[in-house]
Amino acid sequence: MVAVRNLLLEEDVVFVSGFEYHVKLWDETAFSTVTREKVCSCGEPKCAHIAAVTKYLRSGGRRPPDPVFLCPICGGKTVVDKNWLDRDDAGRKRYGWRCENGGLRHFLDAKAERIKKRLAENPWLFPPVYDETGKCVYEGVRRDEVVTAEECGKISLKVFQETGYDPTA
Repeated sequence: MVAVRNLLLEEDVVFVSGFEYHVKLWDETAFSTVTREKVCSCGEPKCAHIAAVTKYLRSGGRRPPDPVFLCPICGGKTVVDKNWLDRDDAGRKRYGWRCENGGLRHFLDAKAERIKKRLAENPWLFPPVYDETGKCVYEGVRRDEVVTAEECGKISLKVFQETGYDPTA
């Protein structure tokens, strides 16, 4: 696609790489990535990169191939399910999938495992804070230290049974 701007011949660059489009607008220096689902790496829902891909396709540009993913649970073939969204390891949005053997259950199981892995890598709800000398000024709060209202009630009941202390009295 060619556009005349500032009386100079300048053009947007759009090409297919893997299963995505790579876009560099005429006035930019870096490329952005646009998925087949019209999701741009810049995070904007309707940006100029997506419009450039639309223009590229209307002028006869080629589409990226359909991604073929194997189910991480059973190794079966998968199909895209547009009712579910997921994020890849780089944080980009993409559609969910269904497995030919396990259906949506395998997608949800795989997603749950990725979430558990990320939580294990970063256990902090609020990380500790250190001053310039390295001394801890705030110990932080780990996710496993947070209790629900039901758990808090059980703890209070146990304290009452062991000590006889009734905080409501």
